Amino acid sequence: MKGEYKKAISSIKKALNIEAESLEALNDLGCIYRKKGEFNEGIKQLSKALEIDPEYEIAFVSLGEIYYDMGNYEEAKKHFLKALRLNIEWPEIWNNLGELHYRNKNWEKSIDCFKNAIHYYEKVQRYDNLFYKMHESISDAYINCNKYEEAMKHIEKIIKKEHNRYDIRKKLGRLYYDTKKYKQAIEQQLEVMRQDETDYITLNELGLSYLKDNQVDTAKDCFEKIVNEIKKDYPNAWFNLGLLNIENGEIERARDCFNKTIKLNPDYNEMINKKIKEKLESILREVEEAKIKNNLKKAQKLSEKALNLDPKNKQALNALKKINKQITKNNLEILMKLDGSGQKITLNELMTILSIDEPAKLRKFLILHKNKVNYEREGNVIIFAKPVKKEDALSEEEKIQILFLAANPEDTVRLRIDKEMREVDHALKKSKHYEKFKIKDLWSIQIDDLQESLLEYYPTIVHFSGHGKGTNEIILENEFGEARTVTPKALENLFAMHKDHVRCVVLNACFSKKQAEAIGKHIDCVVGMSKKIDDDAAINFSAAFYQALGYGKSVEFAFKSGLTRIKLKDLNEEDVPQLVDKKNIANEIIFVVK
Repeated sequence: MKGEYKKAISSIKKALNIEAESLEALNDLGCIYRKKGEFNEGIKQLSKALEIDPEYEIAFVSLGEIYYDMGNYEEAKKHFLKALRLNIEWPEIWNNLGELHYRNKNWEKSIDCFKNAIHYYEKVQRYDNLFYKMHESISDAYINCNKYEEAMKHIEKIIKKEHNRYDIRKKLGRLYYDTKKYKQAIEQQLEVMRQDETDYITLNELGLSYLKDNQVDTAKDCFEKIVNEIKKDYPNAWFNLGLLNIENGEIERARDCFNKTIKLNPDYNEMINKKIKEKLESILREVEEAKIKNNLKKAQKLSEKALNLDPKNKQALNALKKINKQITKNNLEILMKLDGSGQKITLNELMTILSIDEPAKLRKFLILHKNKVNYEREGNVIIFAKPVKKEDALSEEEKIQILFLAANPEDTVRLRIDKEMREVDHALKKSKHYEKFKIKDLWSIQIDDLQESLLEYYPTIVHFSGHGKGTNEIILENEFGEARTVTPKALENLFAMHKDHVRCVVLNACFSKKQAEAIGKHIDCVVGMSKKIDDDAAINFSAAFYQALGYGKSVEFAFKSGLTRIKLKDLNEEDVPQLVDKKNIANEIIFVVK
């Protein structure tokens, strides 16, 4: 190569001896000195050319390229711009400026320059290697600006022209992955693998794409092929296998993979701990969401999954303890409802009803609660006790009618009204005189419903469960499920019209004491809340109140029973419920004649 440069320099100098002001010869000589790395000599020759012709644009370009190679980007930029002023449609200069801005990380400016370079190339219909190199360069600039869609447009143009560009397909696959186009990413990555089956980096990226496309087994195959066949010491694949095993709940396998990852590259230790922590936090969030939606079985499985990751995690331990307790309680309630039904249910059917997944767990559950539910077992069939025949059963008209009204508008905090209703019903069913009561429940109650229900059901007891405001108003719903307030005066007027049959009203809502006092001007006994009351306290009060009524106790006794339940449960809100008894007859009102 040195010999060729020497011959070329000698030939050009001979030409200059004949024609000293040959611009082309001076430019060629400057370019040869640039290739040799003799930059100062190159600058000297090109400067001579510009002295002869100050508008010799090629010399400006050549000088810009020398300064670029020297790392003097400001001078390079200055000379490229001078060339552009002489010929603005020169695509190579725009490309050189784009590369210069790219090197200086001026991504937006580099994009503008590459756009011009491509534009002027297309204008003269030149489609050579430099043209596609411009598309590649502008795509890189777009990637650095996080404009992946724009980057993909330019890379796709290269692929159309050069189908077998291995490196470009790899880049396009990554872009599709970054833009969540996982199927397209898989297509490009498979094409790369067809060209080179040993490309473990692309195979690892293919596994990640399959994982995002919910093709978990195929993803696992990719990672395992790397560590078993291609590159056993590739920590990235071991790391991804570990994460995949965590998702599958295979915790021991995940730990093995992570141990191998750290052995190959200790730097992964912090990342692994971070990922495990993130996964644990994600699972615990799912547990809370499942609990809110009352999906206790899902919450239970998620809690167990969290404990597999971290057996000592207090949040997961406490959550699982409470969930198991609630599931047991719910299942017991279901059994109690079956008690007295006379039904015959197979063990498999009962497992489905109780959402218990193993026969051994069902048998254990039944044995533990044998004293609470009356049943017999014959082989694989559970026979519940037959209904008790009551000789003195009342007609529907003779029963004490309890009208249970509920409102929890969409734009208010969720209350566990369904739980309160279940507890009240359960408390009455377990009482001595349950058959003498009848509960009618109405949900999402609106103003019109309130008036109509009092007329239609002619209740003796009216129970309202929902929200109250600090401004002394209870909250019902409008036709769109949104909150609608009702004033104490309006409630007073309403119940004044029904005082001939309503004997007791329970307003189980925060800040409802003022409403209770207003209603109490016409109704014998009214219960209201003096301030905000927690869900648990409100539910326990209601259950104990109606349980006492079901045992034939007075309203006053039932009220005190409700307060006592709150105190026994250590809920610290026994001072919230208030009884309005203006005639002082609550101790005399008993709904059941013993």
